[in-house]
Amino acid sequence: MLIEVANDDGVLTDLIVSETQKTDVVWQEPESARGNEPLPGVEELFEQGVFLLQNGLIPKAKAAFADAFRIEPRYAGTLMNLANESANSSAFEAAVFLYQMIIELQPTYRLALENLAITHLNWGVAFARRGVIGKAIEEFNEALLLRPTKSTLKLCKNNLVAAYTALGMQLAANKRHQEGMQFFLLAFQLDPAEEIALKNLALALVAVAASEHKGRGIPGGESFGRFMLMGLTLSECMNAYGATLAGFGKTSEAKIALRKALEIDPHNALVESNLEILESREVPSELSSGIRAFEPRPTQLSIHLQ
Repeated sequence: MLIEVANDDGVLTDLIVSETQKTDVVWQEPESARGNEPLPGVEELFEQGVFLLQNGLIPKAKAAFADAFRIEPRYAGTLMNLANESANSSAFEAAVFLYQMIIELQPTYRLALENLAITHLNWGVAFARRGVIGKAIEEFNEALLLRPTKSTLKLCKNNLVAAYTALGMQLAANKRHQEGMQFFLLAFQLDPAEEIALKNLALALVAVAASEHKGRGIPGGESFGRFMLMGLTLSECMNAYGATLAGFGKTSEAKIALRKALEIDPHNALVESNLEILESREVPSELSSGIRAFEPRPTQLSIHLQ
């Protein structure tokens, strides 16, 4: 005999297998109550809750849903389907509100909690695509705080790495290399095993060193040793150094660094492009550099909903 164990709210918590001869019938379900049909009045309560919700009467709607769930817990899944529809149509604020209501009324409904985390995650992606990185990071962190499943947790971390990288790039493009480096460091700390995060941090450190250049000539290869241990080639180091100098208007020194980078690796297309731009203008208004050559993680995600 397969026995369902439920809590006081009627939510399934466990399944137990027992030999039939070891069980006693202490209550016989009436014939009229058998089957999977919800009890009378539940559908009306649920529809009343939806009507009240649509009219902004939140406390009354919540009370109606609570009564419906108390009689028939499966209706929590019906309300979650409405939340899923909102999430799928990118109405993230409405979806979050509905998931939170479901969880408040059915605290053990783990799927609703997971869907709430995924909705925060995808809301963050939407912000990131519009360039609103700060709000994106807030949403990714909200998802993390809900302790989602491993797959969702990994997506949260990946997108946080991308967001911090994007912030670092923005700051680097505005010659705020020290501040940018802090975001590259955060990205690396989130995923130390990710090679691109480590290389991004190394490029940022090269840019910081270049921004503090005192005009004592271009450093030799030995000065870039620790950055090469972090995954950069000497040509990439020289390119990032030269491009940063160019951004500060130190054109002649920038050319020396870029020429050295090209000598080391004649096939480095980025160096070749940077040098061409620099030599075609006396004062370049825009220069590609190693710092701007990052490849942030893709943030296109699928929504995993029931």
